Amino acid sequence: MEEKRKFTVKDALVTVGNFFVSLFKGDLVLKLHADKYFVHILYTFFLIWLCIWVSMRIDKTLTKVENNRKELASLEIYCAEKRAELEELYSIRVTEQNLEKLGSDLRRPEKPVTAIRKK
Repeated sequence: MEEKRKFTVKDALVTVGNFFVSLFKGDLVLKLHADKYFVHILYTFFLIWLCIWVSMRIDKTLTKVENNRKELASLEIYCAEKRAELEELYSIRVTEQNLEKLGSDLRRPEKPVTAIRKK
């Protein structure tokens, strides 16, 4: 009676090696009779590539949006600071001090302004 041969690690490595060699040569497709589905396989890989590419573009766009949102927040703070500085410059007290520095005799009016109405 014939003795059965045991499957060893070396046999597994040879089988895996043959699989990759036939895969890279293109023989695997022919062995599996998948050559008639080549166009479909190619179309599937194209769709997978397209999905990955679109996903990467979306991530890039979302990153830009987040960076722009942070930049906008910092610019809003800057704008508020400038607005506060301008409002301070337009106050009566600061205006009087600036006029004094320039040597002007203009002062705040002593009596209230009377409105002249046209009849």
